[in-house]
Amino acid sequence: MRFLESRCRVDNILDDLEPLFREMYSHTGRPSIPPEQLLRASLLQVLYSIRSERTLVEQLDYNLLFRWFVGLSMDGKIWNHSTFSKNRDRLMQFEVATLHLDSKNRILCYDLVSVGSMTASIVHPREVYKSALLSTASGLVFLHNLCRAPHKLCNVKLPVM
Repeated sequence: MRFLESRCRVDNILDDLEPLFREMYSHTGRPSIPPEQLLRASLLQVLYSIRSERTLVEQLDYNLLFRWFVGLSMDGKIWNHSTFSKNRDRLMQFEVATLHLDSKNRILCYDLVSVGSMTASIVHPREVYKSALLSTASGLVFLHNLCRAPHKLCNVKLPVM
């Protein structure tokens, strides 16, 4: 019964994230693993202390409860562990950016500084200050957002550096 309640809660959360997922994935080209299934499988990996993606994919191959929770059919094909890892890494990609401000704190431009993972993103101060000097900014705001640039999330058109 608890598993059923957990599935309902996860369904509600993923429904709220649906517009973001729709924007992230292209509808053309080769289909990838749906982001909802990636998140559900990652949640199972954490909750059941499954040590690797290879083991998780093996569990999904024969555990019907896991298949149901992730949203796979009983006889559906299971992903390759490397495909799962690559798709999960793409889903968990972060962007580090700066907003350049003028002396009245108006936004001059948006500058994507680095793209990294959830655990690490390399930003060199020299590059940040160089772009700030070129745009004659008097202030900087550092942004660290999941997957989408801030100008896309808030629907504001900003000049890109």
